Amino acid sequence: TVIRLDPSNEPAHQHLGGLYLMTGQYKKALHIFQSLLLKRQSVTSLMGHALALDFLGKAEAACKAYQRVISFNPNTRHKNYIEERIHVLTPQM
Repeated sequence: TVIRLDPSNEPAHQHLGGLYLMTGQYKKALHIFQSLLLKRQSVTSLMGHALALDFLGKAEAACKAYQRVISFNPNTRHKNYIEERIHVLTPQM
């Protein structure tokens, strides 16, 4: 795979994290996105991290992660979705 040939290939890791999210492997996705964020922040990695936390039922951590996405890029195309998820998750905290 691309990741084996080039372990530093960030887009390949982001894609793998996205595949884990789409297939319900949220713990694996969380691990991928946490690893990526240790190296460099990007909207894709921040959003993947937030989604994984959300899908794992970690409401408070997910809200903080979603807020990090908006802080990193206030004009992100995900802004409406993020605001909706924060609104939905807030009563659970």
